[in-house]
Amino acid sequence: MPIVYLVMATAIQSKPPIPLRVFQDRAQAEKWQAELISYHICPPDIPVGDDAGSWKAYDAQMEAWRSAHPAGFDASRYQRFGVYEVPADL
Repeated sequence: MPIVYLVMATAIQSKPPIPLRVFQDRAQAEKWQAELISYHICPPDIPVGDDAGSWKAYDAQMEAWRSAHPAGFDASRYQRFGVYEVPADL
């Protein structure tokens, strides 16, 4: 039975998983997963204090970071990226 590898975004909260991309090779799927995780763990730094200008700049940086996320804007709000084996003949 042929197998494909599905990379999905999953969340701790009760959000449904988001299927992101299918690969025929596990190594390629895991490489992309690693790229997603590397990007995801480096969001803009949260400002310290209550300076309104700093927080406004942070909001703009987060918007740009989410827009540039390799998994897409919606998936940028998820916590995990996993590789799942799926039978290709479904």
